[in-house]
Amino acid sequence: MAHVNKIKKDMIKSALTTLFLLLLNWQIFAQLPIQLTATNPSNNATAVTNTANISVTFDKEVNPTTLTTGGVVIHGGNGPVLDFPMPTVSGSTATFDPVRNFFPGEVVSISFTSGVTATDGGILETPFVSRFTTAVSPASPGVFANGQNRINSDAGNQGGTRSVHAADLDGDGDLDVLSASQNNGLIAWYENDGSGSFGTTQTITTAVFGAISVYAADLDGDGDLDVLSAAEGGGFIAWHENDGSGTFGAMQTITNGAPTASSVYAADLDGDGDLDVLSASEANGIAWYENDGSGSFGALQTITTEASGAKSVYAADLDGDGDLDVLSASQFDNRIAWCENDGSGSFGPLQTITTGASAAWSVYAADLDGDGDLDVLSASLVDDRIAWYENDGSGSFGSQQTITTSANDAFSVYAADLDGDGDLDVLSASQADARIAWYENDGSGSFGSQQTITTSANGAISVYAADLDGDGDLDVLSASEFDNQIAWYENALPISITCPANQNVNFNANCEFVIPDFSELVSVENNVSPTPTLVQSPIAGTVITTSQTVTFTVTDSNGNTDQCTFELIPADNTEPVISAVADQNVNCQFVLIDYTGLATATDNCTATPVITQSPVVGTVINTTQTVTLTATDDAGNTATTTFEVIPSDTNDPVISAVADQNVDFDTNCQFALIDYTGLATATDNCTATPVITQSPVVGTVITTTQTVTLTATDDSGNTATTTFEVIPADTSEPIISAVADQNVEFDANCQFTLLDYTGLATVTDNCTNTLVITQSPAVGTEITSSQTVTLMATDDAGNTATITFEVIIVDTTDPVISTVADQNVEFDANCQFTLLDYTGLATATDFCNTTPIITQSPAVGTVITTTQMVTLTATDDAGNTATTTFEVIPTDDTPPSVIARDITIQLDVNGQASIATSDIDNGSTDNCSLSLALDQTNFTCADIGTNIVTLTATDGSGNSSFATATVTVEDNIAPTVITRNITLPLDESGQASIIPEDIDNGSTDNCGIASLELDITTFNIPTTSSTVTLTVTDVNGNSSSGTAIVSFEMFGTDLFLPTLFTPNGDSNNDFFIVRGGGNVASIQMKIFDRENNLVYSSESLTELFQTGWDGGGQPQGAYLWGISGSFTDGSPLLVNGKNTGIIRLLR
Repeated sequence: MAHVNKIKKDMIKSALTTLFLLLLNWQIFAQLPIQLTATNPSNNATAVTNTANISVTFDKEVNPTTLTTGGVVIHGGNGPVLDFPMPTVSGSTATFDPVRNFFPGEVVSISFTSGVTATDGGILETPFVSRFTTAVSPASPGVFANGQNRINSDAGNQGGTRSVHAADLDGDGDLDVLSASQNNGLIAWYENDGSGSFGTTQTITTAVFGAISVYAADLDGDGDLDVLSAAEGGGFIAWHENDGSGTFGAMQTITNGAPTASSVYAADLDGDGDLDVLSASEANGIAWYENDGSGSFGALQTITTEASGAKSVYAADLDGDGDLDVLSASQFDNRIAWCENDGSGSFGPLQTITTGASAAWSVYAADLDGDGDLDVLSASLVDDRIAWYENDGSGSFGSQQTITTSANDAFSVYAADLDGDGDLDVLSASQADARIAWYENDGSGSFGSQQTITTSANGAISVYAADLDGDGDLDVLSASEFDNQIAWYENALPISITCPANQNVNFNANCEFVIPDFSELVSVENNVSPTPTLVQSPIAGTVITTSQTVTFTVTDSNGNTDQCTFELIPADNTEPVISAVADQNVNCQFVLIDYTGLATATDNCTATPVITQSPVVGTVINTTQTVTLTATDDAGNTATTTFEVIPSDTNDPVISAVADQNVDFDTNCQFALIDYTGLATATDNCTATPVITQSPVVGTVITTTQTVTLTATDDSGNTATTTFEVIPADTSEPIISAVADQNVEFDANCQFTLLDYTGLATVTDNCTNTLVITQSPAVGTEITSSQTVTLMATDDAGNTATITFEVIIVDTTDPVISTVADQNVEFDANCQFTLLDYTGLATATDFCNTTPIITQSPAVGTVITTTQMVTLTATDDAGNTATTTFEVIPTDDTPPSVIARDITIQLDVNGQASIATSDIDNGSTDNCSLSLALDQTNFTCADIGTNIVTLTATDGSGNSSFATATVTVEDNIAPTVITRNITLPLDESGQASIIPEDIDNGSTDNCGIASLELDITTFNIPTTSSTVTLTVTDVNGNSSSGTAIVSFEMFGTDLFLPTLFTPNGDSNNDFFIVRGGGNVASIQMKIFDRENNLVYSSESLTELFQTGWDGGGQPQGAYLWGISGSFTDGSPLLVNGKNTGIIRLLR
């Protein structure tokens, strides 16, 4: 029964413990901080739409009432603070809808302050600042062809303009212009009417002597943009309060302790939602001034004094941690550098990006390569350089990438999307060449060549980009010191005009045309004027009687003009009237006369239309002919009338004589008459081409001379004749058959006597039956070589035909060639031998040829590398051959040349090393083949030091040589240290001691261990475990170390738990382990996630005190632990007096 009661008590105790831990878990997690996890638009995004809402996501549900201007502040780069109604909240995501749209190209920043809380009370411990850049019109041309537009008209009163900025100072939704002038201390602004037309100078102050930098920002949190300035003369950093309408109060000094101040900027540096002030001064470097939110600033806080001759300062999140770091350019040390912000306005040391910007003068940060982080852009004076430095996202920057070195005295740099392609291009102002220029970005940080906007900004020193005319693209704004000028340059294609095509019109009844207004047919492109001036010349209503050029001229409000022209072509489309003419009877072979006088013509525009005749006067006709009379007015309109001219004919034609025709019989000794009508010509008084006929007709076959008659007949049947003889003759050659070549043999005198070959041929002829055949050379001719024989056949008309054939005397007896002995030779330096001419070693004789030709194979000059068979061939004139062979035998007597080198090798982990012949060989050579061998290739720990090895080279002929080298063997491998954790009991005085062998767990070395040493061997009243280092040294002096945990059995002390662990596999703090004495009787450990889910539980002393929890695949974040149990003395387990707490898991 007692046993049962104990079990019940234990169960109740366990249930109560679990309930306690769950309640405590809920209480602690309710106080965990809220964390920002994502923003949309994302941090550093570009090309964000001008009407975009802003959303932010936290890691838990957010309290909507804290997402006000106290917890979230949205600052516009060109306009006032962006107010917003209560955001829409869905769970952990809040969406803000700013009350105004963003300006094109505006840099917008959002501060999330510690005022943001979760619904469970957790606060945003780490403020976060995000920024994005808004889109410009995709139609932005990136063209500044309309020239310079001066803003300040009182140039004489502007004492050295140094700085310019654009912002909505009067709250009317367009961007006004703000300037600072050094010589007369003038801070002024110029009101924009929204179209880029600016009012007169409105003075804010003239009390800022040496005014050198100006900026607009809401410094007092009232929703309008105040004016911030820096003056190098008195070292002043000051501001002027705006009442919202562009009326500014008196100067309020922030500090006069920034001597030779050169630059000023406003940003939320401490994450509290208001804009602090940042300054650069040549004398004391970079500093900031904390704003309490109402425009009251604290004392100067130095960020760095190492930026020697600081000229420019800017704030941006360079390392991606959600706070604004500080970026600077300093001229004396040629440095572009940054200081890291910890989020509270505490800055780390100066981190140099480059010291290669000679007289660095201006700096800016923007995402130039589209990878989501902020790169750095600089202008440097002495080297005329505009350059950028790529950020890897963590604040580590690449080397200087030059955009141009053609900005002569580069003073100012800025980045903006000038061509509407979604990436940020670069703008520069350079003083010595009075140049404002830009450089197109391809989106990856690769920039095009310099594109000049103007070279009329005399002493150009400041540049900025903003939409000044409200057309959605970014115009360029500049300040130039020498001509005291503030100017802007419109981003627009030049105005252009297009006229219609040439206009064809009709004359009226008076043969006139009245010009109308053609302006509706004209199109105007790239116009920035509300109503451009359009002028037509000649004006509407002008009367014309011929073609007229019409010119249109368009002029915009900036005086830019364009012209176009087209032709106005009036036409007379009314035909004239012509009278009819009667038919005309005439004699045959009649020459047409001029009939135009028989007709009359009238027209509406032409007083006397021209009458023409076809066929023309003088045309000869011999048959009825239609004649057409045509009346044509000055416009080319025509009218016609026709009549007949009718001739008659009674005269014979005339035919020319034809000469007798000599022709050739065909193969049948006949001739077929051909068409001879073309040999005669016939003419007639009326018929243009009388018909000629032939008798006998074409095709008639004749065998002797024949009379032929040609007759010419005209259209009226009149005829004329002519005759001639056709005389055939035999001109065809007989046909003789071919005779094959005759092969014969020489007689004993190497001669041959020709036979009678006429009987070998057959002959035929078209007219002669029996033909005579003759032979040349004649029968009996003696020949000593091949002979061409010709046979000729002759007919009765003397026509001949010939054929030829060869009588070929064949020599079939081979010549005789003598033998040649084998030839012994030596290889050359390349183990080769070049064959000589061996034909002179043999003699040859022949029956018919006095000197047979001797040839050699392989040929003279052939390169051989081994014994070669050579063949000599004797050939007579008949091609008969005889051969003899012998061998050319090369030998190698040259030993190799051996070159060795000394080397050093290291033993491996097994205490061994090996070498190859290639390691020792240092260029050994042989004229022929070569093989290398070493007397020793393997080495061990016993060979530490120097060793002499022999390298032997042997060639293919057995010749050999050797050389020695020194192989130095080294052991550079440190011992492998293996340790073990141990637990020691403390003696009565609370002390313990150990020796190295207690910690060593089998350390090894490739050549042997010489000694073991511990850094700690004694422990005096330890309160927690200790880490000891075991150092192992090998026999060759190499050493390495390992650590182990020495734990102690203690009494009456708390346990120890870490507050965070990092299970990332780097062997450093990878496990959540309980530490403390060895007198724990029982323990139970539980770990819960943020949703109160149990993620780990253990009651194992070994696991909790030695192995620990590895995070169990859980995500990083905060977890609750709870512990229960007791020491052996019965006291409860506690950690710093508590049994619950928070552990952070970081990955």
